[in-house]
Formats: sequence, structure tokens, C-alpha cells
Amino acid sequence: MYQASKKRIIAGVLFTVITVILFFVYLNVRTKPDIETFPINNGYGYSISVKGKTVVYQPYIPALEGKNSFKTRSEAKKTAKIVVRKIINNEEPSVTIEDLKKAGIIKNK
Repeated sequence: MYQASKKRIIAGVLFTVITVILFFVYLNVRTKPDIETFPINNGYGYSISVKGKTVVYQPYIPALEGKNSFKTRSEAKKTAKIVVRKIINNEEPSVTIEDLKKAGIIKNK
């Protein structure tokens, strides 16, 4: 009886270890979006791709009227990261003026 209990414990521990290993392998294999910035109209835009397919192409600052490109590559990349975070969190991937203010891309008036 002691031997059977010991085997169950060992089997349970092995199962748990294998499950944890598989979970971490899954997390590392999952496809993450790629962010690229590009020059446009004396500024920058960004694109987001998954498995080589462009899913977001944003040449101008979203949420602002007109065709205003980002002043710096860094601003474009920050905004793309906001969109990626929202996609990963299953949120609406649109960018608001409030998002841009929090990121320091546009100034509070």
C-alpha cells in the first residue's frame, strides 16, 4: 500500500513538472506582433505585423484630425506598443487622445 501511494506521488509530481514545462514552451512559441517604424512626410509612422502579415498600418497619429505624422521614431513606437498591449489584452485596439497624453506624445492643454 505504501508503494502504491509513493508511485502516485511520483506520478503527480512528474505530471506537474511536464505540464509546467509545456506551458513555458507554449508561451515562448506563441507568435508576438512585430513593430516597425518608417519615415513619412517629415516624420514617422508605424506598422504592426503578425507572422509577416501587416495587421496595422498607421502613417499618421491616430485620434488627431488631419494627416500629422509622429515627430520622432520613438513616439511612433510608443503608440504601436499601446496598440499591441490592447490587442494582447483583448481590448479595442484604437488609440485615444488620453492614451497619447499619458504616453507624452501630445501635451495637455
